Amino acid sequence: MIFAAADFSRLELHAYAQACLSLVGFSKLADRLNGGVDPLTSLACRMHGVSYEEGLRLKKDEDPVFSNVRTCAKGAMYGFMGMLGPKSFPTYARKQYKIIVTEEQTRIYKKDWRAEVPESWKYEDYVKTLQTEDGQYLVRHLVSGRLRKTPFLPAACNSFFQGLGADAAGHALFLVSEACYADRTSPLFGCRVVNFVHDEIILECEEERGHEALAELERLMVLGANVYLRDVPVKVDGRLMRFWSKDAKRLERNGKVVPWPQAA
Repeated sequence: MIFAAADFSRLELHAYAQACLSLVGFSKLADRLNGGVDPLTSLACRMHGVSYEEGLRLKKDEDPVFSNVRTCAKGAMYGFMGMLGPKSFPTYARKQYKIIVTEEQTRIYKKDWRAEVPESWKYEDYVKTLQTEDGQYLVRHLVSGRLRKTPFLPAACNSFFQGLGADAAGHALFLVSEACYADRTSPLFGCRVVNFVHDEIILECEEERGHEALAELERLMVLGANVYLRDVPVKVDGRLMRFWSKDAKRLERNGKVVPWPQAA
């Protein structure tokens, strides 16, 4: 038996972009994602003062300085989407990404982020209008319509895109589970869901049908998630492995995906 695993590529970014499109009518982040531009590298290029093409080259060459800047950009992108500010971001960056930034650097990074994601102004302004008379923010989640009430503005801002991403991943998991346990015609029937980690679904399956099982896992995950991300469709990255590892690579032989690691 082997594992077939697939996770969504930048699910939170797609969910944020979709939320902005749905709530304020535009999203530069959505344009980048749909156009095949890596938003994290694009932000890193702005922070580093180089062109996007140069940034891609530096990333490919594993330039250590640019790599560090891109890590800062990743922290900035995900942190500022949730309304972290100059006082809270340095702690978040240190804990989550092991990078040291000052409050002054945070202000510069956030200015760069606003330039990359200008819809964030309108998005945050919209969420502020949801405050009720009791001081709480009432959020009605997109597509599902479920409600959440919170006294905190950052939590309300997070709710729309984090909730949308959770619903997208949950629907994908439902379709995959249905195929594994109820649909005898599915290539996944008889496989077992063994873990669901944030946005990654991991199955156990026989090695001889690993390629077909992975292809169906990827198809159903995309199908399920994009019901919620209709304007900014997400993709998945899949691989087969003999044991679970974050270092696992997608390996192919003769046009088929094969388990990682391969015998020497």
